[in-house]
Amino acid sequence: MLTHFLSAYEIDTTHIKSVYQLAKRFSVLRKRDSSRIFTDKGLALNPLHLNLNKLKINSLFRNKKYLKSIERLRWLDSLDPNELYTQKMLGRSYFGLDSLDLAVVYFKKAQEIDRDDFTIPLNLGHIYAAKKEHNRASMHYIRALRTCKKDRSEAYYGSGMQYVALEQPKIAIAMFKKALIENGGKYQIHYQLALTSDSYYKDKKIAYELYDTYLMRFDDKDEDLTKFVSARMEAIKTSLFMSGAEVK
Repeated sequence: MLTHFLSAYEIDTTHIKSVYQLAKRFSVLRKRDSSRIFTDKGLALNPLHLNLNKLKINSLFRNKKYLKSIERLRWLDSLDPNELYTQKMLGRSYFGLDSLDLAVVYFKKAQEIDRDDFTIPLNLGHIYAAKKEHNRASMHYIRALRTCKKDRSEAYYGSGMQYVALEQPKIAIAMFKKALIENGGKYQIHYQLALTSDSYYKDKKIAYELYDTYLMRFDDKDEDLTKFVSARMEAIKTSLFMSGAEVK
């Protein structure tokens, strides 16, 4: 299909449908530079093309050019004030700028449009977590969990972090374990489970084994975390040895 659109473009470089399809297909294939080139070519032909503007906004957002993405989003919002994509991206862009109150405004607008979109309460959870409103954040993570039909690890992890902040480590540990059931490949969850277990359980063998699992799987993910985990394991091992206990 990509070859077909490239052939059509070679025949007529002003054919906007071909240009848009090329920008879209390259974006799906994660060939960002090629997608950007055709997106800009398309917008030069038709600056009012809605889907090309969305591709441009996505590109600006990925590159953390939040003010420029907001400028285009406001234009889209003036054309269609009740467009879900626009409200969500405005919320995400303001969140990127750390304008948390404005981010809440736009995600709540998005929620009025689609109450079944689990990414909306998930993002509201992230925002309230950043505002250190932990009870509100936890409430929104729970809402995300109720509506999400796929990988819910991010919501469980976010919820767990709020319970850590609220000094309820037992519940936090349960949330981290559920997050790992959903997606066991996220090193941050393994780390937080080990760290929280370390502070909660008197039996340090539990934390030691969790730290050991982290090192075996994720020692190359974060240099600082790896150093901390290694040092903590040595400290636990020494403490257990001094108390007469053994640890492998």
